[in-house]
Amino acid sequence: MGRGDIAYPFLNGKLSPLGEEEVIKKIAQFIEEGGFHIIATCDAYAFTVASKDEEFASILRSADLATPDGMGVVWGAKLLGIPIKERVAGVDIVMKLLPIVEKEGWRLYLLGGVPGVAEKASENIRGSFPKIQIVGWGDGYFKEEEEKEVVKKIKKSKADILLVGMGIPKQEKFIWRNRKDLGVKVAMGVGGTLDVLSGRARRAPRLMRRYGLEWLYRLLVQPSKIEKVARLPYFYLLILRQLLRSSQF
Repeated sequence: MGRGDIAYPFLNGKLSPLGEEEVIKKIAQFIEEGGFHIIATCDAYAFTVASKDEEFASILRSADLATPDGMGVVWGAKLLGIPIKERVAGVDIVMKLLPIVEKEGWRLYLLGGVPGVAEKASENIRGSFPKIQIVGWGDGYFKEEEEKEVVKKIKKSKADILLVGMGIPKQEKFIWRNRKDLGVKVAMGVGGTLDVLSGRARRAPRLMRRYGLEWLYRLLVQPSKIEKVARLPYFYLLILRQLLRSSQF
């Protein structure tokens, strides 16, 4: 189990019941205490992957925080009696974290997206937070033999926080595989957050997010997301199976 947080077993992984503001405070605590911490932002797709990928499931169980990044996860957790307060999406964590990063003088590194996305995200962030320390960026399309050099670059930057947007489970496996060499205090998988920060992608309207329909918006504007959406019935089947096993259904 991750250090310092309450967590509940959830399917083949785990979930942290902290709300958004509590997660932000926990990140600040992680940076203050030093050492390495990994944060996984888990949507329904993440748990379907974990059901068949034990390596990824083990990473989720070992994470310092595993946040419910999706209304499907929130609903599933409530069905299982897990006291989840709210959806805690990776993109929302990052948006609320940025002004604190600037104020506290923490050093930030962005990794992921197609070539140019992390750099553009960096430019846009600096436009809103001129004093923020972004100490490096890179795309997520490096070759396997280039990974060691990417890790060395991150460590050399002396970043406090590393945001990795390479998709589930690639981003979490990259972080976990290199956890001893990254030199950061907090590493978080953030999926498509860098695309949003760069302006390459838009979030769903607030009303759709409120009612858990962000998946529909993504499907409408980006049909390639069909694979993730198609896994939702399987996710709820996993929830049903756990309910039956625990005799709560």
